[in-house]
Amino acid sequence: MNLIDLDASSFKKCIDEDSNCVLIDVRTDMEFQSGSIANAIQIDCSSKSFVEKINKLDKTKRCLIYCHSGSRSFQVGQYMISQGFTDVAHLEYGIISWESELI
Repeated sequence: MNLIDLDASSFKKCIDEDSNCVLIDVRTDMEFQSGSIANAIQIDCSSKSFVEKINKLDKTKRCLIYCHSGSRSFQVGQYMISQGFTDVAHLEYGIISWESELI
């Protein structure tokens, strides 16, 4: 399995077409509160509970990950693949490339 890099329009298309996907924001609390993609769950990749929270997710569901610029989501995606997740994609240039509305 390989991590899939998606540009913003492809990422949005995946969200729109798969209501069963898990949308994960790996940014800090402050970043998350400044605006996030609708229906995203926050799992701060720098928190002590990160591994525990990631491992509670269903490894068979499509997981879509994003951060600010794409670096952290790439690293988290690689980690998730190594842990047996089967369908993982990340927003290649992060939320700064996102042109849709934030909540």
